[in-house]
Amino acid sequence: MSKEFQLQLIRKTLSELGQFSAVEELAKNSPPSEWKENSFWVLSTAIKENLAVGNYAAILSLFSSSPDEFTFDTALSSALEHISSSLRSIALYLTTRTQFLEKVLSSAFGHEPVSAQDLVHFLQNSVASAYNKLDLSGYSGPLASKLTREKEGSILLPLTMTNLSPENAIKVLDPTVVLTKDSTMNDLDTPKFSAYAHCLRNSLLSLLQELFQPLNTKDGNHFEIPDNCLADLIHDALLYRSSHNIFYLPPRTQPLDAKDWPLRLLDSGSQHASRNDLPISLLHTLSEHSDEVWFTRFSPSGRFLATGSLDGTCIIYDVVNGFKVVATLDATAENEDLVFLAGSHKPDLDKKKGIIYLCWEPYERYIVTCCLDTVIRIWKIENLHIHKRMATPVGGSKPASLVTCFTLGERMRTWPCQFLNYEKELSPHFIVGSPDKVLKVFAIDGSEVLDFYSDADERSAILEHQPSSASGSISSASETGETKSETPKKEESYTSNSISQFNRINDFSITPNGKVLITANNDKQVHFYKIPNMFDPAATTALIASLTLNGRLTSCSVSASGQYLLLSVAPEELQVWDISPLQKFEKPFLKQKFLGQSQAIYMVRSCFGYLKTSDRKEELVLSGSDDGYIYIWKLETGQFVTRVKGHHGLCNSVDWNRFYVPEDSSAIDYGTYWSSVGDDKLVKIWGPSS
Repeated sequence: MSKEFQLQLIRKTLSELGQFSAVEELAKNSPPSEWKENSFWVLSTAIKENLAVGNYAAILSLFSSSPDEFTFDTALSSALEHISSSLRSIALYLTTRTQFLEKVLSSAFGHEPVSAQDLVHFLQNSVASAYNKLDLSGYSGPLASKLTREKEGSILLPLTMTNLSPENAIKVLDPTVVLTKDSTMNDLDTPKFSAYAHCLRNSLLSLLQELFQPLNTKDGNHFEIPDNCLADLIHDALLYRSSHNIFYLPPRTQPLDAKDWPLRLLDSGSQHASRNDLPISLLHTLSEHSDEVWFTRFSPSGRFLATGSLDGTCIIYDVVNGFKVVATLDATAENEDLVFLAGSHKPDLDKKKGIIYLCWEPYERYIVTCCLDTVIRIWKIENLHIHKRMATPVGGSKPASLVTCFTLGERMRTWPCQFLNYEKELSPHFIVGSPDKVLKVFAIDGSEVLDFYSDADERSAILEHQPSSASGSISSASETGETKSETPKKEESYTSNSISQFNRINDFSITPNGKVLITANNDKQVHFYKIPNMFDPAATTALIASLTLNGRLTSCSVSASGQYLLLSVAPEELQVWDISPLQKFEKPFLKQKFLGQSQAIYMVRSCFGYLKTSDRKEELVLSGSDDGYIYIWKLETGQFVTRVKGHHGLCNSVDWNRFYVPEDSSAIDYGTYWSSVGDDKLVKIWGPSS
């Protein structure tokens, strides 16, 4: 970094802080060899000082005077010597033009007594005179095409004939009028003359910076340094230093506040963080299940953990009380008969009820389990909180009860399920997907509300992505979506450039705003569906986008911000896609790939980890593996951080307690805890060592 750039950065920052006398003093004390560079700083400072108080006459005087007239200021004289007569004429016109626009604003707000006749007079004399002296022959910049007589007349003349008020004065700040886009326009909440005038003056400053930028080509050019550059450099340096150590995780519940920067700059914690500082210590080993554990999921509040097993039980643990068991959901033939939905197919009693998937209702009143015997079971669990608070619940209430059972049809398997977002006083709805080509919405009583396939407006995606070497890995030999307890079978042939109307669902996720359903199919495809209003009888859905990858998809989840989609792609890859472009009807794009874990045959589910509550961004990506290890990567950089030996045999699923919020700063932050489950029948809880 050159000395000139450092000096100019300091002067730029001092200028932003209003220390103009210090800026001039630095310029005067600089060596003569730096006059050319420093002179443009002085010129810019002079322009900014006068613009701050609306002194357009002084700025016009700068560009209309001879450099010899500024013998008292060598730096300023040096700057003016390097400005051609053509550029001066453009600067004079832009300044006069902006002065006219400010008069229009002043008239609209009643800031000064400016009549329509006054505006016409100023336009016809001052603005027109400056335009007639405009010399564009020596200028080929982007402003040249904007400053034609026809365009300027169509923009400026109507402003003299329109009675603007404070409510519609924002028209004056339109980019087509001011010829540029000022970032401060985004902060205008209420119409005020001072705020509007500030934006207008900033626009002129931007135009002049653009005009004079080519005059000084050294790396320290003032006009190349953006606003708040020093603050942004410090902020980025802190983030870079933190990210440089793969073991460092920023504070989860404290934002990176500017007032803390001096302490953060001196703090060497991020530089010396080691593997021991990661939340990967084994805190609890839970052995209540009697068979393989396939699924784990923390509740929306983070106060509970639910796990599903091949033994047919869903066990709920109390996170904040040492992971004690508060309920075991285990359906019997007797209580199922009482609540089985009329007309729904009942499977044979000898089938295993192993729980493949489960989901929490947003307000923790229900849990839905999708089971190996194809039955969807709905459990009422709102008494969990009562049992947490009271040793002996009033009235002998049970912590959980089975309220509804149903199936999708004979031999129709059920895998993923998830509740929709809704207001608490409304009836809950949830989605169920199946590898047997079913994707439907149900009410809490088991009644069907919407079929994403038959109730779709369109059968082809608006946006489509075809596979390439950058979008997916080579598929494994196994192209089956079966669980390990079922016999793999050959799927029907599939052409990668076709989009089937019906898809075999392996997993799905809903964006945090509740507007988009994302499905990961056994046909190597990701589909994005619009979620309609479920309380509108005429509601329909639409397939809005599609991705085709190069491997079998076993898991998908969305980040807390809704920006990223995490996909598990067999046999040995994870991918993160940025799906934010969908908001502008543009294609998602691949952000990162993560390699190391293996899932050649079985379903292995991954997750985002370590959510910072200040910005709703996760730091980590985690996945189980065939070898029993849990693999951990940095989300933003894709760096492999470490692996943890979690289970003997397959580690089926991991989940991070992302959404837990500590009651106060002194309480244990269970948001740093995460769980893993495996074929060894164990549930393991991981977190920081202290």
